[in-house]
Amino acid sequence: MPNVLVNFLWTFFSLAGSQGVRLVSNLFLTRLLAPELFGLMAVVNSIAMGVQLFSDIGIRNSVIHGSASKIERFDDVAWTVQILRGGLIYLVLAAVAHPFEQFYGNAQLSEVLLILASTALLHGVVPTKVYHLERNVQMKKVAAIDFTAQVLGSVVMVLVAYVTRDIWALVVGSIVIVAARIAAYYAFIPGPNNRMHWDKSAAVEIFSRGRWIFLSSMGLFLVSQGDKLVMGKLLPLEFVGIYAVGVTFSMLIGELANSLSAKFLFPLYHKLKDSDNSLLRVRKMRMLGYAVAALAAAPLMFLGDWIIKVLYDERYIAAGWILQLTALGSLFQTLDASLRPLLLANSDYFRMMIYQFAKGIIYLTLLIGGFYAYGLAGLIAVIVFSPLINLIILHGLVRKYGYRWASLDLVVCLLSIVVVGAVWYWGWSDPVSQLTQFELAEVSVEPSNP
Repeated sequence: MPNVLVNFLWTFFSLAGSQGVRLVSNLFLTRLLAPELFGLMAVVNSIAMGVQLFSDIGIRNSVIHGSASKIERFDDVAWTVQILRGGLIYLVLAAVAHPFEQFYGNAQLSEVLLILASTALLHGVVPTKVYHLERNVQMKKVAAIDFTAQVLGSVVMVLVAYVTRDIWALVVGSIVIVAARIAAYYAFIPGPNNRMHWDKSAAVEIFSRGRWIFLSSMGLFLVSQGDKLVMGKLLPLEFVGIYAVGVTFSMLIGELANSLSAKFLFPLYHKLKDSDNSLLRVRKMRMLGYAVAALAAAPLMFLGDWIIKVLYDERYIAAGWILQLTALGSLFQTLDASLRPLLLANSDYFRMMIYQFAKGIIYLTLLIGGFYAYGLAGLIAVIVFSPLINLIILHGLVRKYGYRWASLDLVVCLLSIVVVGAVWYWGWSDPVSQLTQFELAEVSVEPSNP
């Protein structure tokens, strides 16, 4: 079996397993914790992730791309820079904690963010031997460690939640996941451990690569976290928590697609780019992938409200139509994820940066504009259909490399909308009607006894 496929399978099972553990733990946590605590945690996580992505300078990419073979002790310099970056992230988060507390009007946000910021210091000491395993397509140990850490952290979350019934269960569990993962990297992954070292040429190599990654990461942050940041300001935290429960299911499709894009399609497209009929093969794989994603998304789109009713109590009932609608948006995202690697396969990092940054700015602008123009319905519509706008932009960028089947994607998306819309309208559950009839006051339902 080719190494690329083995890499994909380990990544897939690790991600799917971790998501499964997360979903199971959420079933316990939602019965022990109030929805607004999940909303607050979603906002805090988004802020922390934003600072981390904005400071991304491509340390991992520099090691994976082989820079270590050109400069003596490059790994140690990269590790040193990584530690400094972790410290800087912690200081920035400490500096912005109070302003964000004032912005969102939540007295607990600052304290939670300061404690959660400790994970930045932990990420700073990740050994570079992990990146070499990724470079050599040897994901078995990394995948096993990541899954085990997720299990341990989830168990800690549930136990602490049972005792405290407070947000600190989510905070402590998140820290345990990161700490356990990094400790296991040092204990179970073979290879020399890093030592602090400095070399100007190595630092220049890292920062020169990071100039494009910074803007690309900024766009990625806005796309992945913009919804929660905007909702956290414009909507009650109770609803943000309910929304977070709903998208926990639907985001699995998008995460699997993005993982497949980075770990499998990128090297495969790179290998195919000089072969005969390579673009036709890319088109075939994209359509096949979309068909598989549609089958996976169908139960969520058509049975999402039933899934939520069975698994959660009445406080989270609105997560059902949220799951159904966002599952359709996640399905559209798979077309984006399967086409993006074409830019990377041709080493076009500049166009990738332009694309990621542009779609992030467009998404944030539409989220805010959609809410002020049409309220909650406008906000959800942007979340569901913005991937179609992104796809149009992406097709314009990949035309340089001969991929010119934008009309096929358009037909596939329109057909999906018609079919899904028809099932919703004439079927047993219409999330669009539930959205238009939903009142934010409904999120104040009193919890049942756990």
